[in-house]
Amino acid sequence: SGFMYACVGSYIARATRQDAGVHPIVRRNMEAHSIEEGRHIAYAREYLTRHFRTAGALRKWHARLATPIGVIQILDGFYRPRWTKGYDAAPAHLKFRPEVKAAITAARRERNPARAALRRESLRRLVAFLEEIGAITPSTRREWRWLGLMEA
Repeated sequence: SGFMYACVGSYIARATRQDAGVHPIVRRNMEAHSIEEGRHIAYAREYLTRHFRTAGALRKWHARLATPIGVIQILDGFYRPRWTKGYDAAPAHLKFRPEVKAAITAARRERNPARAALRRESLRRLVAFLEEIGAITPSTRREWRWLGLMEA
């Protein structure tokens, strides 16, 4: 799961660095973040390449079925954040205006084509890697498409 976090986090950091409207301090922070994520990704790619190919059939079957579910959970953390339990108890100056909070909550519930495209784009490299090592097969590709994690 750390590998999936790193892949999505790397995409977000890269997009933030390339946005001219982002403050230079934030851009520099994202550069450092990208370097660190790159280390995680390089290690995970090497580890998964080595271990997935030598794994037994049952482990491969389980990984192929469980991975897209884990990806959905990670993406929801990035792209559909929840209100924390303490939000309502926070001081007023730290909260959104009620109409803004209502709009954010409503947007989370809607099927948003732009968000779906962003999710697929942020997973593009991960999906390509998983296909390369055999973690996504023709039969599990249907699951990935049904969940909206890759193009149909």
